Amino acid sequence: MRNPKPPIRHTEAKLRAVLSSIEDLILVIAADGTVVEVVPTKMEPRYRTTEELVGSRVHDRYPKEMADACVQTVRSVLATQTSTTVEYSLRIGDRDVWLNASVSPLDESSVIWIARDVTAQKAVEAALEERVNQRTRDLTKTIEALHASEERFRLLANAKTDAVCDYDLVTGAIWRGSSYATLFGYEEGQIPTTFEGWHELVHPDDRQRVDSAWKEASESGASLWSCEYRFRRADGSYAHVLDRVSIERDEQKRAVRALGRMIDLTEQRQLAEEREQTKRVASLGRIAASIAHEINNILMAIQPNAEVLQRRAPAELRSVTDAMIAAVRRGKHVTEEILRFTRPATLDLECIDVARFLERWAADVTPLLGAGIQLDLQVPSAKLYVLADPVQLGEALTDLAVNGRQAMRHGGGTLRISAELAKSWGSFRFGVVKSPDRFVHFTVRDNGPGFSSEDLPHVFEPLFNVERGAGLGLAVAHQVVMRHSGHIFVESEPGAGSTFHLFVPNTMPQIEATEPESGDLAVRRVLLVEDEPAVASGIAMLLEMDGIQVEVAGTGAAAIPAIERFQPDALILDIGLPDIDGVGLYREIADRSPKLPVIFSSGHADTANLDEYLSRPNVRFLRKPYDYETIRATLMEFSR
Repeated sequence: MRNPKPPIRHTEAKLRAVLSSIEDLILVIAADGTVVEVVPTKMEPRYRTTEELVGSRVHDRYPKEMADACVQTVRSVLATQTSTTVEYSLRIGDRDVWLNASVSPLDESSVIWIARDVTAQKAVEAALEERVNQRTRDLTKTIEALHASEERFRLLANAKTDAVCDYDLVTGAIWRGSSYATLFGYEEGQIPTTFEGWHELVHPDDRQRVDSAWKEASESGASLWSCEYRFRRADGSYAHVLDRVSIERDEQKRAVRALGRMIDLTEQRQLAEEREQTKRVASLGRIAASIAHEINNILMAIQPNAEVLQRRAPAELRSVTDAMIAAVRRGKHVTEEILRFTRPATLDLECIDVARFLERWAADVTPLLGAGIQLDLQVPSAKLYVLADPVQLGEALTDLAVNGRQAMRHGGGTLRISAELAKSWGSFRFGVVKSPDRFVHFTVRDNGPGFSSEDLPHVFEPLFNVERGAGLGLAVAHQVVMRHSGHIFVESEPGAGSTFHLFVPNTMPQIEATEPESGDLAVRRVLLVEDEPAVASGIAMLLEMDGIQVEVAGTGAAAIPAIERFQPDALILDIGLPDIDGVGLYREIADRSPKLPVIFSSGHADTANLDEYLSRPNVRFLRKPYDYETIRATLMEFSR
């Protein structure tokens, strides 16, 4: 027997006990700044009592500037329905109290304001800042002392992280520490000992800027000069450096000596650029996913109507409709590339017969190659099997094929695809594969212009080469192979084309089920719930040409009465309806007709909110745009 639930008053008492131990001030504030409620906590009695606060406006209790900021924060949180944090100070008695508050929407007209006293933390931060400032002053004095002693300066010059120099501006002589060799790879005797020698090592594009900055500092009477520029290493590459120089002057304030300290910032700059690239890619992903969804909806409006024209138009217009449908396919490939990169799908691994898989893939990819590009498919004679997601592996190979097509678009050429069991050796000229005999080795070769040695390390980076597509194809292919626990490399030389090597885990063959034969549809009545008239009319005409009765509902509200009146055999349901979410509508339909076959339709790639339904035998999902053969094949699944 279960224990009975505690009385509500007992639960409230426990809640009050917990709140009374919390060190936070908790308020409920309305949009106009009125304090609606004060939650009793350990912190509350320190400032104002509940009786003083409840029912009063912040403008009645606090200075105008602070009260205005409070009301602005409350209204911003209510408008965006997102949480924020603010930091402010109050004058309590004879001391200033710092508070850090988390402000979150409670409902449409009020927020919950949870403030914590951070006065002690502020004091610690201030003390720490003072210690840092004092340390900085101490270090400054130390450096000044080092400048006064040549011997101490030379000891400092042996440091391995900074390159130190002493430049006599009167004689022109320069002494440089050994760290120039450590940081920039110069051997003894290669380190420049004249101003001209140093000047030659500054990047040509930076010299004028460096010269102007140095001239301004030396002629203005400044005691310090600092400048960032590129400095040539011994191997010919350039390091990003920060050069800080202390300028000593004579009694006439003329610069006579420069004590310099050069710091290599290359690694920091690279890390900063990588962080910025990550931010750009993340931002692009969010924007691109939204754009891809809208484009898919547009393509879906074109696809079925083009197929209707293809079936009904005279033969002389067949080339026009073929071009329209091919354009839709290309657009679909671009949006799929974007969506696959931003939202990689879960792998659905299965045993794949490599020869059969490549033959089917070749039939699908050939129309994408276009005129002038020949496909040379070398199917393995021995039976090979891989453990992979056939859809995603096919998409990765398609990305590489499209990359090859773009590379050969001007002069044409041959795209060669092959597969074999990987050799039993681990080192390849293009990379290293551990236990290679565990993999099937796919190759994709083109005879395009190839990649330069500078570009080769960046081939799989997002947006590396937008001239070869949307700039994400190779990154997606890399992502797919890595998620299969495989390897992917590229060999390329300018003028010699490129060869991509994919290593996908092999597996043992499994007993394969026989493929279902095509036949007549058992589904004869379809209700199409779609708010885009162009999409609905195109799909409806295609279904009707196959002898299927179709009724269209443009809103979710019209769907339920239509089901009761029309009694459909299947339902094609758009998720993004104007009046109700398609998933919510399905729940209501499933309650009434749990066995009714339903095909969800959407331009989005994310199906996370459908996962619990897609496992049902009578539920499927199609991502826009899709052709009629795809609809028919899906309806056939309900016919068996």
